[in-house]
Amino acid sequence: MASKGLPNEQDPTYILDRVTIDDDESELDYEEVSVIDEDEVNEEDLNTTLRNIKKVAAEAAKANKEPPKPDSSIQRLPEVVDDFVRNYLIRMNLRKTLEAFQTEWYEAIQEGKLKTEDVGTMPDIYLVNQQLEEGADTLRQEVDKWKAIAGKIQEECEKQQKERDFHRIHHKRVGQEKNSLLADHKKLKDKYDRVKPELDEFKNKYEVARKSLVVMQLEKEKLQKKITELETQLQQQPSDFTKTFSTTGNATLNSTSATQKSAAATNGHSLKPPGGGGLRNSSESASSSTGGLTKTKTLKQNKADSTFPLENRPNPWLEANIEPPSQISFFKPVKQYKAHAKAISSVSLHPTKNIFATASDDYSWKMFAVDDGTLIMSGDGHRSWVSDLDFHPKGAHLATSSGDNTVKLWDFQQSRCVATFTDHQQPVWSVTFHDTGDFLVSASLDKTAKVFDLASQRVRATLRGHVDSVNQVNFQPFSNVVVTASSDKTVSLWDVRTGLCLQTFYGHQNSCNYAEFNKRGDQILSTDADGIVKVWDVRMVTERFTVDTGDVPANRACFDPSGTYVACPTDDGAIKIHDVVRNRHVVDLKAHDDSCSSAIFTRDGSAMLSAGKDGIVRIWQ
Repeated sequence: MASKGLPNEQDPTYILDRVTIDDDESELDYEEVSVIDEDEVNEEDLNTTLRNIKKVAAEAAKANKEPPKPDSSIQRLPEVVDDFVRNYLIRMNLRKTLEAFQTEWYEAIQEGKLKTEDVGTMPDIYLVNQQLEEGADTLRQEVDKWKAIAGKIQEECEKQQKERDFHRIHHKRVGQEKNSLLADHKKLKDKYDRVKPELDEFKNKYEVARKSLVVMQLEKEKLQKKITELETQLQQQPSDFTKTFSTTGNATLNSTSATQKSAAATNGHSLKPPGGGGLRNSSESASSSTGGLTKTKTLKQNKADSTFPLENRPNPWLEANIEPPSQISFFKPVKQYKAHAKAISSVSLHPTKNIFATASDDYSWKMFAVDDGTLIMSGDGHRSWVSDLDFHPKGAHLATSSGDNTVKLWDFQQSRCVATFTDHQQPVWSVTFHDTGDFLVSASLDKTAKVFDLASQRVRATLRGHVDSVNQVNFQPFSNVVVTASSDKTVSLWDVRTGLCLQTFYGHQNSCNYAEFNKRGDQILSTDADGIVKVWDVRMVTERFTVDTGDVPANRACFDPSGTYVACPTDDGAIKIHDVVRNRHVVDLKAHDDSCSSAIFTRDGSAMLSAGKDGIVRIWQ
């Protein structure tokens, strides 16, 4: 009798089939089996073994090497799937589950339901894990490698974008200059065509005059010969005739001279204007004779013109004791206002009130309260971007410059534009007021700076001398001197009364974007498109030192009221603070996500305002 069963707790032996043998041997059939002699078997096996050993030894000696040693390492054979399951169930003592598994497993094998891959060997989990770990490490290294490559590509892309923007601006400027040159060339050609007939006429007149001169010289020589002959004849005449001729001739000459003097005196009295003077040009003068002396007095060109102040006026900033901001290295943005939808090109503070104004590429300017950012007033009137703006010293007016070639004057009380100056031929980059408020100076792409008289509303002087665009203009405090920064890589000083250049500073290697005086008026700050900031000594006419802000253009720069620190907004959105007294770098402030176009200190230097191409104004404190 056969039966199947599982091991019990006393006997752990596993039994596949249980068989019972009966003691009754009557029913068994026996078969005779031949007996083999054990001695013969042992002898045969011993001889065979010896022959094999000798054969191996002979081959080893022939090959002159030792016989191979058996591999003592134990290699683990892979385990079959069903054995793995059985061992696991036995180890966990799951008897019923093991019995059910064996029944279903053998039935599936007999019915052919299991495929070859289903009854294969179990993989070694440790080897698999090791392979997976190695693959994961390889993938991690590849990911890090591609991240580094992506970072380098992103940096290169940003660098190329900045270079593209720089070259785009340069190309635009070159195009504007080209159009300007073409227009000037056309004007000169037209003027030459108009003047050419006059030139030909003057040439003909010159030839005629030259021939006449030759003829006159010949006539002169003939007359000289005749005079010589007459003098010879007179010397040969009697002496009494000579005396009579001389006396008569002198009397005639004296009479003629007296007549001429009387006529001259009469004419001079009749030509004298009533009241002893009159309206004339600046090149003309009124003269009056008193006791044989002549006095000359220069008159104005226009009665409405303002008078330039004296040059020796005191500068109150020279005596002021202003402490530099002590916490400038810890400046943080405390407020921010979204002022414009487009880029902000300039920001300016009101001279007396806590108000600031912004100029933008959206063709408008706006005025806000510093405390809460309340919009106070805005101006729309320019037909192109507004490049710069400045408050009147008394705070009642605002001047703006624009890409539409105009400068506008705005009156806050009347809430309108009260004057528009259209004297520039190309876009205007900068505008600034004189400290008296009577004059306004602008800088333009047409290579000039113009001085406007607000009383007569006309141009009093045009500052010519730069060979490229004039990008910025600022007054020296309490003087009649302005500083200009130009794309011809120079910074120049001008006297607005005469329109003459007083001094030119050389040293920049690229276009100068900005220049301004400190409050004391003895130093000039200038920036260029290479990111170089220079500080100049006005009295010694020398360069004090140079600050390199990096590979990006330095858009502007400004002194704090004490003249100790310089804030320089750059094209990478940062404001870089430098100590000009100790000549050391202080801190870099990350101001804007895009280019930072302008930065100014408050009147007491305790805070700073910045504006950028993102249209945001931030207050730092």
